[in-house]
Amino acid sequence: MAVCPIERPLECRGRAQSWSFDLGDIYQNGVANGPGAGRFTPPIQALAALSAALDRLDAEGGRDARLRRYKDNMAALFDGIEGLGLRPFLPRAIQGPIIMNVHAPAHPDWDLRRFVEALKRRGVLISNFRNTEEPSMRIGAIGAIARPDILRAVAAIGETLDELGLRPMTRAA
Repeated sequence: MAVCPIERPLECRGRAQSWSFDLGDIYQNGVANGPGAGRFTPPIQALAALSAALDRLDAEGGRDARLRRYKDNMAALFDGIEGLGLRPFLPRAIQGPIIMNVHAPAHPDWDLRRFVEALKRRGVLISNFRNTEEPSMRIGAIGAIARPDILRAVAAIGETLDELGLRPMTRAA
């Protein structure tokens, strides 16, 4: 997708270093052959998946309903993480509904990869990398999941903390 005045790609038609990125030619192909016409073999699996995802979005009630579910997931995750004595990076008031960064337990044996592997054995996946300078974990609260899934994940996080001897001794502030 490109956002630009249509005249510009048309002026540059035929000068792209790659046929795949000749926006003027791509545009002309669509004009000549109609909307949805492609110059390449269409990615059928990706188009089918997008169609199924849009059907699920409609069945759920649209964007507003999906956002409500994501926010509910995050609220359950936030409460659960604090209940385990862990500390989210962001305060609740500004925590978004998608991904939560959580401070790792202040324990010398903390190892994110070991923690992730132990969670996987319980059927729960979290990000296997951190994007903060200090030790942390990233947990997503979106996708085809609901509050019961989040509660199960929080329970698995608690079990994993116990198994690895990493559960914080005090509750989060």
